[in-house]
Amino acid sequence: MNIAKILFAIFLISLLFVLQKFNIYIKFPGFYGFYNLYLSRQDICGLNFADEVKKAREAIENSVSFSCDFRESEFFSSVSNCSFWDKNLRIRIIVSRVFPVSPDKFPEEFIILSGKNEGVKKYSLVMKDGFLFGRVVDVFDRESRVISIFSPQFFVDSVFVSSGVRAILRGNENGFMNVFASLGPIEYADGDIALTSGSKFSLPEGIKIGRLYGEKIRVFASVENLVYVSVVVPISDDEEN
Repeated sequence: MNIAKILFAIFLISLLFVLQKFNIYIKFPGFYGFYNLYLSRQDICGLNFADEVKKAREAIENSVSFSCDFRESEFFSSVSNCSFWDKNLRIRIIVSRVFPVSPDKFPEEFIILSGKNEGVKKYSLVMKDGFLFGRVVDVFDRESRVISIFSPQFFVDSVFVSSGVRAILRGNENGFMNVFASLGPIEYADGDIALTSGSKFSLPEGIKIGRLYGEKIRVFASVENLVYVSVVVPISDDEEN
């Protein structure tokens, strides 16, 4: 009996490994729970999760003028909430595991294992290591689709710190975003750092994007060690009530 259980466990782990290796996601009752558990244990001692939570906290605290009160859930959970008030706006940070799609789409597009059930909303910005990394474009019950700053389909409203120039930036697969449109002469912003502007689809204000060199913005975020990302979800006071 014990041998049968051991063989079954080996078979199950092998199956999950193959599914992850070839980016296969099967929708049947119970699969999500098993798969998420399998992925969480690959994060040795939860170091990747803890590191992403720490950097997300620092990024949000630096983008506003007061501290952020994080209420972290169970250590291996994929969700961590941050709440603060700014002009009746509430921000929730959802730290979620990344699930790559097919290689021809990655890193321009990927799936995160958090969705409506965890509070993810369409068009929310996504951070990695405290820097802008993408935007949620589709939300399902337990997962969401994200396009990254490496996709030409990604756009964000930004402001340059020193010059004050506003610009809409467009993603690029080579890690240098393009200036799609600007309010003011972009040449005056050379060497300046671009931040999210805080407009409707670029909340919150102050997330670091990259630095301008000529007419290109070299992004700060990297695809290296892409295990978790942080979804920034604005929640109004009316929604909470």
